[in-house]
Amino acid sequence: AKVALAGRGYMKGVQYSLNIMIEERVAAAARANADEVRRICAAHSGKEIENSIPKILRANPFTPLNNMVGPSGERWVPVHTIVPHSKAVSTMDGIARIFERNDALMEEHGIGVGFLYATVSTNGFVIEPVFFTPDSLNEIHREYVEDHVLKKMPGFESNPAAQEATAKVRAELIDLFEEVGGIHMQIGKTYKYRSGLRPESWRIVDAIKDVVDPGRRINPGSLGLD
Repeated sequence: AKVALAGRGYMKGVQYSLNIMIEERVAAAARANADEVRRICAAHSGKEIENSIPKILRANPFTPLNNMVGPSGERWVPVHTIVPHSKAVSTMDGIARIFERNDALMEEHGIGVGFLYATVSTNGFVIEPVFFTPDSLNEIHREYVEDHVLKKMPGFESNPAAQEATAKVRAELIDLFEEVGGIHMQIGKTYKYRSGLRPESWRIVDAIKDVVDPGRRINPGSLGLD
């Protein structure tokens, strides 16, 4: 009921939001931690808003993948890295320089950008820039985004130039993430794998591939195993 009453109005004018979920064995400990979070945020000029997002996520942890498209039907194209907390600010500075360098290109093609940040305990800081590219959707979008959501979106025609511009900036981000020593949660064709290994480690991976898939038929090109 509180979520419904709050509606979406509480997010008007909110450029960055921080949503925190606290788990403890006893309620008193959870309340104490929540109070400490409020104290820290207030000390940094934070303003408390309705906690609708944490409530909804906890109530529905496995929702439809409707957020894989933008609000008008843009392609949602993410890229991410995980760095030590000590490198989070300098990595964001590098990302900002890349976007500044490509500002005119992205403006020309109407490409929007958002960010998702998360922490991995005290070990890592997740930085995920996400592109919203005005381009036509493909089969995977139509398969997994709910029909009633797609029907409300105007959508876009095929836009190869916007695709190419997004790929260019995304590739620059991936290069930056490698330079700062960031890691990622998905290895395959997008992120660099081989360049992060010692030569002897790569030889082991290559040798395993020779044994189990000598014809290179399984997922060709993944991990750089051409």
